[in-house]
Amino acid sequence: MRLLFHLCSFLSAYLLFAIQPVVAKALLPALGGGAVVWGTCMVTFQGLLLLGYLASHYLLKHLSAQSYLPWHLALLALSAGWTTAFGVLQPAVVSASWPWVTVFTACLSQVGMPFLLLSFSTPLLQRWCVELGADPYPLFGASNAGSLLALVSYPFLVEPILALSQQTQCWRMGMMLLVGMLCVLRVSIRLPKTTIISAAKGKSLSSRRVLAAAGTSAAGTALLLSVTNAITFDISSAPLLWVLPLALYLLSFVIVFQARPWIHEGFARTLLPWWLSGALILYLMGRYQVGISGSVTVAGQLIVCGLGCWLVHARLSQWKPADERALTSYYVAMSAGGLAGSILVSWVLPVVVNDFLEYPLALAAVVVCLSKRPLMRAGRSPAVWAMLGFVVMSVTLWVVLMSLGQAHGPVAGFVGTAAVIMVLALSKRMLSWWVGMALAVGAMTGPSKAILWKARHAVHYRNHYGIYEVADRGERRYLTHGTTNHGIQNLTTESRSIPLSYYHRGGPAGELLGRMPSRQRRFGMVGLGAGAMAVYAQPGDTFEVFEIDPLNIAIAREHFSYLADREKAGVTVHLHQRDGRQALAEREGSFDVLLLDAFSSGSIPMHLLTVEALQVYLNAVKPEGIILMHISNRALKLRPQLASGMAQLGNVVYFKDSEDLPDEALKSSDWALFAPNPQVSEALATSQQWETLTNRAPLPAPWTDERSDLLSAWRW
Repeated sequence: MRLLFHLCSFLSAYLLFAIQPVVAKALLPALGGGAVVWGTCMVTFQGLLLLGYLASHYLLKHLSAQSYLPWHLALLALSAGWTTAFGVLQPAVVSASWPWVTVFTACLSQVGMPFLLLSFSTPLLQRWCVELGADPYPLFGASNAGSLLALVSYPFLVEPILALSQQTQCWRMGMMLLVGMLCVLRVSIRLPKTTIISAAKGKSLSSRRVLAAAGTSAAGTALLLSVTNAITFDISSAPLLWVLPLALYLLSFVIVFQARPWIHEGFARTLLPWWLSGALILYLMGRYQVGISGSVTVAGQLIVCGLGCWLVHARLSQWKPADERALTSYYVAMSAGGLAGSILVSWVLPVVVNDFLEYPLALAAVVVCLSKRPLMRAGRSPAVWAMLGFVVMSVTLWVVLMSLGQAHGPVAGFVGTAAVIMVLALSKRMLSWWVGMALAVGAMTGPSKAILWKARHAVHYRNHYGIYEVADRGERRYLTHGTTNHGIQNLTTESRSIPLSYYHRGGPAGELLGRMPSRQRRFGMVGLGAGAMAVYAQPGDTFEVFEIDPLNIAIAREHFSYLADREKAGVTVHLHQRDGRQALAEREGSFDVLLLDAFSSGSIPMHLLTVEALQVYLNAVKPEGIILMHISNRALKLRPQLASGMAQLGNVVYFKDSEDLPDEALKSSDWALFAPNPQVSEALATSQQWETLTNRAPLPAPWTDERSDLLSAWRW
């Protein structure tokens, strides 16, 4: 029967985590493919997990596990039919201004009940072991193994092979299998009444342990979601990049809850400063747009996540109860802390701060959780090292900025990080500078960063769709979304109508549009940025933009004059706050030129690149119209994927890229050209030297709404 206990624990955990990326992926198209989807899913699922643990804590204080099990089995069987076909899942109401509300309500309505019951299963099985007089902690291993397998197998096995609807069917079959296995277990084991009465008394953790466990758990979850945001803001909000950090997060639980821990406090003290220094360097490289490949970014952030969670969960394991009857209290404390960390990162900070502060704040939280000593202490006080780190950091940044000029933010950031490492290396007492390191992180994001912002005349904005910076450098204004430039404009009156960045007249798109005959045309554009592409619309033309992010629309209107200047010149401009794909599906045969540039930061909304999406674009333009898609990306190779999708539709796509020019405002870019009439695109491509895909390697399987995976497009 021990094997059956382990199998039930394994399967319940597998099902619990297997459904999470399925739901989130199904909801992505309705919310424009934004990172808010996964963050809100995490909040929702952790909230349901907490409810499950609270219910188990209360019920198992008054009932034995065996006496409650029949009710649990009945509810599990009923909930297996709760879910709908996720391949066609659409929220009842979509709110672009409050996307988290859409995700939250959709998750609750679709998988709320089965997820809640699955979260109840693990503590139920472990409590049952206690009533039998067996050690419940080995079930942690089975449960964590199931969770890890569910997460790791999804992007590498499940997602490439099974469509969304098939994934849902398999999950339902797994639910019924779990019910059957629990029934076998219930029939096979019977407890004497005396054991049941004894086990029903239960026990709770002390308030000190509850607070410590909750706070430490919150730090770990905040780090997990901050690292996930750092990755998905720049590459894509997709299951592969969701589950890898989460898998490392769970792996750290497996490691630290072994009977003989794999990490010792002395090693943690040695590792901590170098972990934090590396994390700060990664943060600054992203903050100051230091170009590194997507693979290096992901690998570095995964190391930060894995080691950081390992460190913080090692401390969390020290708060586990000696009395197994207090296990449910421990679960409740951990879940409450995890939920608090998720809410802070996913819901609170995007509203109350205007920059990516969750990352350094999560680092500081980890440091504080690992600190044992109070801030003030007789003798060699940690406060001394804290003040030293703070002063060195701030003064170094200030001196570098003043001496090198306003355009050297990256240099200042790296020098400041080097100063932190130097302070840490000079310290001989490991514990003494933990609090100092936390304050050094604060210096990095507080006064020092304020100096940088002021020097660059920058304004920052943030909402659930991303982080924007509008900064003036010399005679130009820059728009940055996350870590990627999304537009540049000259500030002088005589040159402000000259398009810059990826949209300059010498680039692929600018060159093609500039040579098209001037006649009354209707332009459609998905994704706004600074609005530079409007320059190619001539008097009498109509320029319609579909932008899901209301903040982007406000920034383009308030800080850039591309749209206003074209309106004054006689161009009719219409701005629609909608998801581009959904809007274009209603505009069949409407446009002469359709421009697609909807990538937030460097992130690719995958639902805009599926075969179904390509068909929507082809239908939205007139028979002689054309479609231009901006596909520049540091981490993903989109040419083969687009070529595969167009081949599936019996059409052809052409590509052209450009290199960086000496003027840093004229950026390199990669564009795709296609049309509903292949002869139209072929004529343009031939005259302007656009080419089809020259790589002779087999094309990858095309992405569809039901089946897509990031690995097939990864730039290794």
